[in-house]
Amino acid sequence: MIISLFTCEHLFRDFKKKYNALVYTVVRGRYLEIGTLDAYLYVSDEKSEWEYDEETFGHGEIFAYVYNQDYPYMSEFGYIGIKLGAAAGLVRTW
Repeated sequence: MIISLFTCEHLFRDFKKKYNALVYTVVRGRYLEIGTLDAYLYVSDEKSEWEYDEETFGHGEIFAYVYNQDYPYMSEFGYIGIKLGAAAGLVRTW
């Protein structure tokens, strides 16, 4: 599920200030064991990362910040799997 960026605008503003990165979309997943996870797909201000990000995205994985809505202390950066779902929406695969 992709959520509207306006829904959590204050979170993205804080993220931008803290990490110097611009969130361009969020992929939300709900999991019984760990809660609701929002994967922030973002562009860093580090130009050296852009080429690598583009390459890994083409292989179905991307570096993201995953915010855990139920347990915020478990939020973290890391690679996630993604693919195009129905109606060209993004779906997290792992």
